[in-house]
Amino acid sequence: MVVGPRYMKLKSTIAFRAGLPYKYLFDEEMLKMEESGVIDSIRRRWRKRLPECSLPTNTAMSFEQVSTAFLALMLGGCAAVGLLLGERLASSKRVAALRSIAVSPTSKLRSRWH
Repeated sequence: MVVGPRYMKLKSTIAFRAGLPYKYLFDEEMLKMEESGVIDSIRRRWRKRLPECSLPTNTAMSFEQVSTAFLALMLGGCAAVGLLLGERLASSKRVAALRSIAVSPTSKLRSRWH
């Protein structure tokens, strides 16, 4: 609860341990600096304002301006699908080849002796 008007409006704070005797000295010096304008000059020096733009910030872009980005996106998607299908095809051929080669040792013996 604040009683009376606020004497200092700082946008930053400094925390002190409870019961520290130097807190009151610090408050007095900060108040003197605020009254003499030192705090405002420090604020101006370190927190410079950004220049305001004179151009409108939201302008609509035409399809011609963004069509290249969409074309690159679609080509990348098609390339990804093509690579996926190619990998699936290569993997299925490799599995089929491995299955035809993989014969158990007992079946080799049976075929030799029978």
